[in-house]
Order: sequence, then C-alpha cells, then structure tokens
Amino acid sequence: MSCGRSRRCGRLRGRLRGRWTSAALACVATALTACQLPYFMMAKEPKRKVAAEYDKLAGKRVAIIVWADQATLDEDYAARYRVADAVRYYLKEGIKDVDLVDIRDITDFQEKSGSDWEGMSNVELGRKFKADRVVRIDLLEYTTRAPDAQSVRKGRVRASVAVYDVGRPAGDRAVFATEVTGSYPPEGRKIDVLSVGDVDILNGALRVFGEATARKFYEHEVSY
Repeated sequence: MSCGRSRRCGRLRGRLRGRWTSAALACVATALTACQLPYFMMAKEPKRKVAAEYDKLAGKRVAIIVWADQATLDEDYAARYRVADAVRYYLKEGIKDVDLVDIRDITDFQEKSGSDWEGMSNVELGRKFKADRVVRIDLLEYTTRAPDAQSVRKGRVRASVAVYDVGRPAGDRAVFATEVTGSYPPEGRKIDVLSVGDVDILNGALRVFGEATARKFYEHEVSY
C-alpha cells in the first residue's frame, strides 16, 4: 500500500511541477510582453504638417453648393446633399469657428427651383444664404463602377472645387480653385463583394473626397 501511495504521490508531484512550470513560463512571457508594451505604445508613425492651400474660411459664414448633371441626379437624387455633407463634416472637424450654412436649406432651394438656380452667379447664391464665401463643387464623376471595367465595383467621386469671396468687387472670379478625387477601396485593397454593397462603396468614396476637399482649407498632418 505504501508503495502504491508513493508512486501516486510521485505522479501527483510531477503533474503539479509541470503545471507550476507552465504557469511560471506564462508569467515570464506576460512580464516580457508588459516590458515591451511601452516601446510599442511610444512608437508612433512619423507625420509631417501640410499647410492649407486656402486658409481664409475661419470665422466666415460659408455656403457649400454642389452642382451635378441630370444623369447623376437620376442615379442618386441626393448626390448634391451627400457630397456637401461629407465636406461639411470634415470642414467642421478641421476649422472649429467656421459658420456653415445648413446643407438642407441649400439643397431644398435647389430642388424647389429646378434648374433656375443654375442661372444665378456664385455671388448671388452667396448673398441669398448670407454667406461670406461660397465653396462651389461641380461633380465630374460620381460612380460605384470602375471606368475601365463596369463589372468591377470601385467608388469614385471627382469634382472641381472653387471658392468665391462674396464681398469682393470681382466676386465671380474664384479666389481658389482645384480638383479633388476620392476613391474607395484604396488601390491594392480587395473587398468582399458579397458583404459590401454599392452604398458602402459610395460612402467610402464620399468620406475620402470630403476629407481631401476639407483639408485644402486647414493645416493638417499626413503620414510619411
């Protein structure tokens, strides 16, 4: 009996020793990981500052007015609102004291006036909404299909962007003009076509376009 008990005790001590060793190794591994955490937490992606291309929207009342052709509106009647709202969001993020005209007031006016508003100058549009500046966005592309392969889903929003100073004598001459493109998904990134729909792809392109457009007007950081 004593011999049996001795063997059992030996086996038990072996199991306990094995468990203790595993636990000790786990603790050591955890400790090492914890020691390395500060290094990874401190390691930041290098960034550089990019100056605003036009920095005179701060403290101003700004109207974001989007033009889209009829084919685009037939495809998405809310295209003007979606584009303007994407730019509005990122402008507000980057310029805290900018006063933005309610997007809905502008698009409601566009819808009610039909094409009549297109005959108004940018200065006239600015005065109607009591704005100091007009950010005019003319859509050139607004699609969820790749231009060279219609079967491939690729969100793309491209537009000419111009700023008009309503108070200037020559207000109908843009004080700033550029072209901006937003694409989604990014180059080289594949998407699951079964789980991602056209709305998701379009929203992705709108986010990229909205941020890229807004960043023209305030200093920001970009990764190297």
